[in-house]
Amino acid sequence: EYAYGRTPNPCVFCNKNIKFDLMLNRALELGATHMVTGHYAQVNYNKETGLYELHKGVDPTKDQSYVMYNMNQRILSHLMFPLGGQCKTETRKLAAEYDLPVAKKPDSVDICFLPHGNYQKLVVEEMKDKPKSGNIVTEDGEVLGKHNGLFNYTIGQRKGLGIAYKHPLYVIGFNGDRNEVIVGPNERLFTNRMICKFYNFLDDTIHKELKAEGKIRYAANPSPCTARILDDDTMEVIFEEPQRAITPGQSVAFYNGTQLLGGAVIDRVC
Repeated sequence: EYAYGRTPNPCVFCNKNIKFDLMLNRALELGATHMVTGHYAQVNYNKETGLYELHKGVDPTKDQSYVMYNMNQRILSHLMFPLGGQCKTETRKLAAEYDLPVAKKPDSVDICFLPHGNYQKLVVEEMKDKPKSGNIVTEDGEVLGKHNGLFNYTIGQRKGLGIAYKHPLYVIGFNGDRNEVIVGPNERLFTNRMICKFYNFLDDTIHKELKAEGKIRYAANPSPCTARILDDDTMEVIFEEPQRAITPGQSVAFYNGTQLLGGAVIDRVC
């Protein structure tokens, strides 16, 4: 993903394939009825609908529901998130009271399983073909500078480009075939339509059309949108208002208020 200029979210992959698949299933095999984690989210059972729901954690600065849209009813029925109903400051206070060594541990950022926090180093180590430098170009093809590997850049980036121009320029796209980073003015970062892959709905129902609030990155504010199913693994998402720096590889999560309805991986913008 990184090698082709996409920006994946490792937490989405980890939750889907490791924490709430391999780990949960192993726990159930050992006789456990539930798996308890420290995620800042909340699982509720709706007696009226007979469905489990996933809601945002009460601490808006630590809510992790955005990366948990690949859940289904079976998974939700076996989960408990005891920290989701309190703020992180309360959690740290309790940890200090019980003299736990993690009371003052810094929050994990980026990829939590990398002790050095340097994902670029991991990408270089794991890539079959070592990264190659290429051109940084405008949409018209004007060469403005050189890049040191597509994976070092992301949509919306301005700092660290190492180029000079008459007005500010941002990364607006990539040409993987030509190994180019494409830059343009800020207004070129705004769009309201995107195509997404690998969608999932937490109620185990395929919604051919869903009106919701879409969130395109962890720190973004949800914005009204309509999602329409195009085929078995593809959907179109249209926002009422243009969104800035929609990034292929990242995810869109759909909400109704605090309730997480589902999500998908952003494939391309239109």
